[in-house]
Amino acid sequence: MGKSSEVWRRNAPSYAFIGLSVWLLLFVVILGRRAEAQPPPASSGAMSAAGEHELAAKIFREHNCGSCHTLTQSSHFGYTRRGLRMKRHSLGCVDLLSHIAGAVQVPPDKWSAAQRSDVRDFKRFGCTACHEIGPMHLGLTPEGSKLVSAHMSCPEVEKVLNSKR
Repeated sequence: MGKSSEVWRRNAPSYAFIGLSVWLLLFVVILGRRAEAQPPPASSGAMSAAGEHELAAKIFREHNCGSCHTLTQSSHFGYTRRGLRMKRHSLGCVDLLSHIAGAVQVPPDKWSAAQRSDVRDFKRFGCTACHEIGPMHLGLTPEGSKLVSAHMSCPEVEKVLNSKR
C-alpha cells in the first residue's frame, strides 16, 4: 500500500468527524434561515385578549358563522333555529369537519348521499373560506393558514368569544 492510503486510513476518523461537523453546521444554518423567513405565530401569550377577541369577532362576522350561531350582547355563542336543528343532528362545526375529512378519502363519484349533503353544507356554511377540499385530502386556504398561525380555529373562536374580555 502507498503512503497516501496509509495516511487516509489513519486519519479516517478525523475526516468523518469533519464531514459530520460540516453537515451539522449546514443543517443548523438552514434551520435558522427557515425560522427567520417565517413570521412568529401569534400565540395567545403574544396577542392581547382584546386582539384575540377582535379577531374572533371578525371571523364570526366574515365567515358565515351567523348562519347557525348567534352572538349575544355579551358576546356569548348561542344558536339560531337552524343551528339548533343542526345540533340535534350532531352536525356541528367539528362534526362536519370530521365528516368531510372522511368523505375526501373516497373519490367524489363514490360519495354516499349523506357525504354529498355534508359537502354541500360545508360549502354553504362558509367552511370553504378556511378549509379546501382537494382530491383525496382536506387542506387549508391561504386565509385558513393565516388563522391557524394565529391559533384561531373554529372551536377557538367560540372559546375566545365566550371568555370575558
